Amino acid sequence: MSNSQKLIKTTKRRYLFIFLLLILSFSLSCTGNKENRNRQEQEESSIPEKNSQPLARSKPRELASQKWWQNAVFYQIFPRSFKDSDGDGNGDFQGMTSQLDYLADLGITAIWLTPIFEAPSYHGYDYQKFYEVESDYGTMEDLENFLAEAETRGIKVITDLVINHISNEHEWFKKSVQKEEPYTDYFIWRKEIPEGHWGKPWVEPNEEGYNQPKWVWFYNEDRGEYYYAAFGETQPDLNLENPAVVKELKKLTRFWIDKGFDGFRLDAIRYPIEEGPYPQQSDTQSTLDFWIDYNSFVKNIDSNIMLIGEVWTSLGVVAQYYNNGKGIDVCFDFEFGDDIINALNSTISKRKSKAKMGPTGSVKGKQTLVQAIQDNFYAKGKEIAPLSFYAPFLTNHDQERVMYELGDDPKKMKIAAVLLLTTVGNPYIYYGEEIGMTQTKIGDDQFKRAPMQWDDSEYANFTTGNTLWVDEGKWFPWITKHQPWWKEMWDSFEDKKADSVEGQKSDPDSLLNLYKKLIAIRKAYPEFSSLENESLEFIDNKSDVLAFKRKSRTGAESLVIVNGSTQEPKEVKIDYLQGNNFINLLDNSEISFEDGTITLAPGAFYILKVN
Repeated sequence: MSNSQKLIKTTKRRYLFIFLLLILSFSLSCTGNKENRNRQEQEESSIPEKNSQPLARSKPRELASQKWWQNAVFYQIFPRSFKDSDGDGNGDFQGMTSQLDYLADLGITAIWLTPIFEAPSYHGYDYQKFYEVESDYGTMEDLENFLAEAETRGIKVITDLVINHISNEHEWFKKSVQKEEPYTDYFIWRKEIPEGHWGKPWVEPNEEGYNQPKWVWFYNEDRGEYYYAAFGETQPDLNLENPAVVKELKKLTRFWIDKGFDGFRLDAIRYPIEEGPYPQQSDTQSTLDFWIDYNSFVKNIDSNIMLIGEVWTSLGVVAQYYNNGKGIDVCFDFEFGDDIINALNSTISKRKSKAKMGPTGSVKGKQTLVQAIQDNFYAKGKEIAPLSFYAPFLTNHDQERVMYELGDDPKKMKIAAVLLLTTVGNPYIYYGEEIGMTQTKIGDDQFKRAPMQWDDSEYANFTTGNTLWVDEGKWFPWITKHQPWWKEMWDSFEDKKADSVEGQKSDPDSLLNLYKKLIAIRKAYPEFSSLENESLEFIDNKSDVLAFKRKSRTGAESLVIVNGSTQEPKEVKIDYLQGNNFINLLDNSEISFEDGTITLAPGAFYILKVN
C-alpha cells in the first residue's frame, strides 16, 4: 500500500470516528430533551385538562437590558366596569377590546387589569379557579384576542395576581377541610387560636382591629380547627411555607405568562408569611425572602416580565421590598397621591392618617403644594431604593376617586394630572380619571368602581342593555336591601356630555385632552421618562409656586411651573427663566420672560423647553 493510500485510509477512519461521535451526541441531546419535557409535563400535570390546548401566541420579548416598563404609562382597568359588549350589565373582554383604539389614542402604553380569574365576588380578589377566566367577562379565547389586539397597538398588559389568599370555595380549601392529601396543610390551621396580639395585620396598636384574634382566626366545624384569614372568613391565607403550595403557584404564574401577559400586579405583598402575632404578621424576613425567590423564578422564565407590588404603608417599609434589586421590580407610591390631594385641599383628607392597609406616613399637617411635592421626593431619595422603584398614582380602585377627593374642582384635577405625568417614575391612571369621573356616595367600594362614562346616553354607552352590575344586590350580600344608585347619580349630572369621553374629545380645554397632551409630552421628551434620582431638580420655589426641572442623561431639560393656589394669581421671579426663549409644550407657543418674572393665573401651569 502506497503512502498516499495509507493517508486516505487514515483520513476516512478519522471522519468516520467524528461522524459516530456526532450521532452519539445528538442521541444524548434528544434523550435529555425528552427527559426535560417529561419532567415539565409532570410538573404541570395539575393544570386542568380543558386548558391543555396550545397556549396563546409565543410573543417575542425585548432584550433583558431593555425593561419595557421603565418608559411606560399605565392605565388601570376594572374589567366589570369598563365596557359591556353583550348588554348583560357586566364589562367584559370584548368590550375592553372594542376600546383599545381609544386607549391607544389617549397614548397609554400599558394596561393593568384587576383580577380576571373565576371568582365568587364581583371584584375577583378571591380566586375560585386558577386556570379559568371570569365567566362574566367572556371566554379564554376572548382574553387571548384582547391580548393579541393590545399587542398590535404596542400596548403591554399586566394583571392582578393574588398569592396571599384564595376563596374558601376553591377546591383546595374544600379538600384541606377534609384533610385530603396533599391539601391538608395548604392553609394555616391550628387546633386553638394562638396566643398573642393577633388582629388585622395592617393596623397599629389602639386602632380598630388590633388584638382581635377572631378577626383573623376562623373556626371550621367540619375540620374542627381554626384557619388564618387576614382578609376575612371567605379568603383563607395560603400556607406559603409549604413547598407544594409554592410550586403550584409558580405553575400558575408560568401558565399566565405563556398566555401572553407581560407582568403582574401583586396584591397585598406584605402578608404572605407570618412569623407570629403583631408585629410579625406583616413585612417579615420570610416574606421578603419569599419575594426574592419568586422574582428569581419569574425572571428565569423571562427577564422582561414585570412585577409591581402593593405595599400600602410608609415609604420606609415600601423600600424594603427592593432588596438590592432582587425583590419586587416596582412598588406603588401611595403617599404621592395623598400628598397632592391634601396640599390642594383646604383641609387634610381623613384617609391620609389611616389607610386601609396601614399608615402611609406620619400626619404632616397642612402643607403647600411645594412642601408636599418636595417632601415626597426627598423622602424617597433617603430610602434604600432608587426613585425608579416607586410608581406614582393619584387614586385607585380601593380609594375614593381623586376628583371626588378634590371637591369636583377641575382646576385642582388638572394640577394633579400635570404633577402625575411629569414626575419621576412610571405613572398609573385609574380608568375614568382622565375625564374626571367622580362619585356621589362613599362607604362602600362599589362607588369607586362605577361604570365608565363613554357618552351622554341613558347608560353612558357602557352597556346596550338596561341593567348594571352595581345595581344587583347579589354582589353585595353585606348590604341589607341594596338599592340601585348609578342611574340616579348619572341623571343628577347637569352636563352629561361634558362628563363623558365623547363630550370631552371635542373640547380642546377638557381634562381628557390635557391627559393626552401630557402623555404625548412624556413620550416625546426623554427627560420626562428619565428615572435617575438626579433627573428632577427643584428651583426657586416660593410660596405656592412649584418649579422643577426634568433632566435626561443626554442633557435634555424641561421646566414645569405650577401655581398651587386655585384661588389667587401668583407672580414670582425665577432666575432660570431670565434671558431665555421657551416653547410652552402644552400649546407649542413661544414665550419669554425678560427679567425672569412670571405671572400665573389661579391653578395655571406651564411646561417649558428652551427654544
